[in-house]
Amino acid sequence: MILGIDCAHEICSVALVKDGKLLSEFKQNMPRGQAEALFPIINGMLKDNNVSYKDIDKVVVCVGPGSFTGVRVAISSANGIGLAANIDVVGVSILECLGDKTKDNAVVLLDTKRQDYYCAEFKDGKMVNEGFVANDEDVERYRQKGYKFYGNADVEDIINTVMPTASDMIEFINKYPEKQVAPVPLYMRPAEVSLPCQK
Repeated sequence: MILGIDCAHEICSVALVKDGKLLSEFKQNMPRGQAEALFPIINGMLKDNNVSYKDIDKVVVCVGPGSFTGVRVAISSANGIGLAANIDVVGVSILECLGDKTKDNAVVLLDTKRQDYYCAEFKDGKMVNEGFVANDEDVERYRQKGYKFYGNADVEDIINTVMPTASDMIEFINKYPEKQVAPVPLYMRPAEVSLPCQK
């Protein structure tokens, strides 16, 4: 049985899959409060399906890129479950998960809530470069080369893509076990921190 967790974007999702069959999935728009809500959601899902943590064989968690806080919440929760239950925890990049569904020459562009985008280039669903933070000039270069855009970024000509949830992450790992990554954050930029004022 596999437990999936994704808090990288505004939708918080948790999924439970057994033998490739989706038993249950929770998904809700939750831009804040994921840290407080996550374990009650997981515990409720396990209870509703009459299973316990000892029945889980693996935890799959989205490592980003996305919300710094959401990524940390999901990974720390997944690692805590893995440590307590002595089970494997594996990570999934949301860029890879989204890019798997693209065709031809494509670019996945994700909203960063700033004036730029999390970006990765794909050829027939295969990632061909390391993800990076792109600006409008990068996007225009791809447009001039005829690339198709996928994702949730606010750019012209983008194919508005439904963001993957926890069940999609599990499906991706079952399909491509070699693409699982370590359960560590994929931030792609330094975190912004406010330094205390000097007195």
